[in-house]
Amino acid sequence: YPDGVMDRDICIDMVRTNIDYASLVTRNPYCIDQMNGMIAIMADVMMMPDSAEITVGGNQLSAELVKSQLQRLRNNHIEYVLDSMAGSATPIHNIHGYLLTALYRAPLTMHNHYATQVACDDMTATVGNITS
Repeated sequence: YPDGVMDRDICIDMVRTNIDYASLVTRNPYCIDQMNGMIAIMADVMMMPDSAEITVGGNQLSAELVKSQLQRLRNNHIEYVLDSMAGSATPIHNIHGYLLTALYRAPLTMHNHYATQVACDDMTATVGNITS
């Protein structure tokens, strides 16, 4: 593809394949609209020329870099972003920017997020046993 630009339908199919869309829909039937929104955002990025600049988390990044990161996403990353959105207590004003940033950062933050939750759960269980 010239300068990395692809057709939208091809981009959507590629993203759906990468994230195993069918299994995501089976496991998250009430989140289909949210998942389709994420897929649309990822496809929009995939359609951009590699030389374009995209704002992610307040930083200007090359589209090539953002595409590379988004291509690493799998179904567990999408579920992590869904969980993060469900657990957010503050209103999200720029949902497009929030989702793009969350998707971009998901491979870097997901494991630490869940490890922290497990450690916190372990600590709560330990404190509960001490006070019982």
